[in-house]
Amino acid sequence: MDETGYGARPVSHDPRPTGEVETVEEVYADVASARWLIPLFGAIVGLGLVVLLVIQLVGSPGNESDDDASGEDADSSEVDGDSVASSGLSSQELAQAAALRFQDALNGRSLTRMNFAFDDPAEAQAEFTAIWSDLDDVDFSVEIETVVLAEDEIRTSVPVETTWTLRNIPVAPPPVSEGDDANSGAVNLQGGTATFATQGVVDVVQVGTEWQVDWSPTVIDERLLPGDTLVFDRVPADRAPILGVGGFELVGERPAVTIGVIPRQAPSLDDVAATLARLFELDEGALLDSLRRSPSDDIFAVTVQRPEDIEPLRGELVANPGVVLNESTAILPPSSGFARGLLGRTGEATAELIDNSPDQFARGDIVGRSGLQAAYNERLSGYPGWRIRINRRFPMTNDQGQQLLPDDPTNVLALTEATAGTPVQTTIDPVTQEAADAAVGQTQQPSSLVAIRASTGEVLAVANGPANTTDNFALTGQYPPGSVFKIVTAYAALEQGFTADNEIECPPTVQVDGREFRNSNFQGFGRVRFRDAFAYSCNTSFIQVGLGIDRGQLPSTARRFGVGSQYNLGTSAFSGSVPSPGNAVEQAATSFGQGQVLASPLSMAVMSATAASGVYFTPQLVLDGAAVEPQAIDRLDEQAANQLRDLMGAVVDYGTGGAARGLPGDRVFAKTGTAQFGTGEPPATHAWFTGFQGDVAFAVLVEGGGAGGAVAGPIAADFLRRINQQQ
Repeated sequence: MDETGYGARPVSHDPRPTGEVETVEEVYADVASARWLIPLFGAIVGLGLVVLLVIQLVGSPGNESDDDASGEDADSSEVDGDSVASSGLSSQELAQAAALRFQDALNGRSLTRMNFAFDDPAEAQAEFTAIWSDLDDVDFSVEIETVVLAEDEIRTSVPVETTWTLRNIPVAPPPVSEGDDANSGAVNLQGGTATFATQGVVDVVQVGTEWQVDWSPTVIDERLLPGDTLVFDRVPADRAPILGVGGFELVGERPAVTIGVIPRQAPSLDDVAATLARLFELDEGALLDSLRRSPSDDIFAVTVQRPEDIEPLRGELVANPGVVLNESTAILPPSSGFARGLLGRTGEATAELIDNSPDQFARGDIVGRSGLQAAYNERLSGYPGWRIRINRRFPMTNDQGQQLLPDDPTNVLALTEATAGTPVQTTIDPVTQEAADAAVGQTQQPSSLVAIRASTGEVLAVANGPANTTDNFALTGQYPPGSVFKIVTAYAALEQGFTADNEIECPPTVQVDGREFRNSNFQGFGRVRFRDAFAYSCNTSFIQVGLGIDRGQLPSTARRFGVGSQYNLGTSAFSGSVPSPGNAVEQAATSFGQGQVLASPLSMAVMSATAASGVYFTPQLVLDGAAVEPQAIDRLDEQAANQLRDLMGAVVDYGTGGAARGLPGDRVFAKTGTAQFGTGEPPATHAWFTGFQGDVAFAVLVEGGGAGGAVAGPIAADFLRRINQQQ
């Protein structure tokens, strides 16, 4: 084994005695053996001379144009990296030329012809392209500052600025107010185009006799590390709350559970989709399609639910591999049934909504799908922002060793803040609303309850039952009002001189031009006071009264109570319809709320509020301004209004409204209604109960419920009892 060490020459061992002299023949033999080296040496010397001559001819400053000799507009054709001594240029000029060649290559998107100090051009090109290739519809321009070299310096760092232009990005239409710049960094927005700049650095190095660039991702931005890339993130806006009285968030951010699916972990996406669709009333086909298109390792968010609603289902959910439950927050009402029909529900943005408003909405956004959530969706949703973010190959950590989130400022190159949604202020009182929801929850039949502050017209509660309904028939329903409309007929008679004590017949039936009308259950009370006819809800008495009023009087009187008037609640609502009777039969039917008369629970609550205050205030629900100014549209005759309230008191004291008798709080004034509809024999009936207690007017409807006093009355009583307990 050679033990001389790496790179050492072995020791020569000559067998001849020390001091022995070589013979002449031996010398000549040595010379003869070396003759082949002489021509080789000459060839090498000659080739070297030719190379030096070529270098002088090509690189000599005397062969350059005057412009080139001045050093202006240096590019890759001016300086090819020759040695300082042979080019005639200074180190400063050669370093600058190398930097400018690199600048041109960056702007041309091609680095393959660059001569890097320590990197292969193809590898540098691949890393350079990967940095920005995920940015759609982007352009950029690179500018490298002038190289400044200290004496005898062989490496220097040069600042680089890259100006980026992004197109087709979401831009909020409302302009940012002066002095309130919502953008991070110098982001200039104009239409759907944004420009911003990043600050990088490049090292220029002298390698041997050449000046070359040392490639690094920091050229694009100083924060980039090898393997990092740039991505475009849409920044969703915070959805604004819907507010009630006192700023209470009727819909606001509350604890929630997000139910998601990791497709790869689910043995059968069909089974998972079927289970979730059944539990949460989702479209199974659409859900399955979304799961199949979702990245297999990502969590696909299916629905957001309340923690208390999830608990009974947790066992069945977690029994499905791939289903995950994560605690989160969501924009929710205080309970699942709270004003559901009014406030509406949210869900994922539809394709139609995205197509109509691509700057505002994108796939996965949670938007309003019904009720006020849908009516004020754009206002509540706000407008998204965006950011250019570094997608780290290896996540970074802070001083405490905690991994930095993707949206940490260290990772964000440019940002435009999302424009948060604007809250919607309503007149809903949460205590009154909870009482209304609980009251209609007593029946599984479709039901509605509307409460109004009589002195202002503010809508305090809008409840629809059963609790899981998303319909808002309390505001939009169109029903025959039946006997509750006798409030209008009674006032019209009282204003024309009729009094509560006037006597009138109440027979079981009455004929009008060949058409028979009858009382409920064919009851007859003989000759009674008008007060009693109202309290007992005698149809035949009111037909007699109605036929004595001008045909156009009932529609106009109804409008003075807000029935058939113009409402401006800020959402869809039906104020009622009272056509002028065309003949005596129609006039007879109109007098007790049948025939062509239609009303909503809202309009009947407005009617009772007018009876309570003596003033018709247009109802208010969604407010544009902070202050509520009651809008008095019409005033009732004071004497007639007082007598009307006397009649409504009699309904509770001894008439059909006994369900509201003896309640805590102020005296209750009311009117019951049993309104026929359909073609059955006997016809089916809606149950009505409307009235007021103190400053709270209300109307209750149970669709197809039967008798108003027996069915709707207890619901109204329960509602009043609840709000009195809260006071």
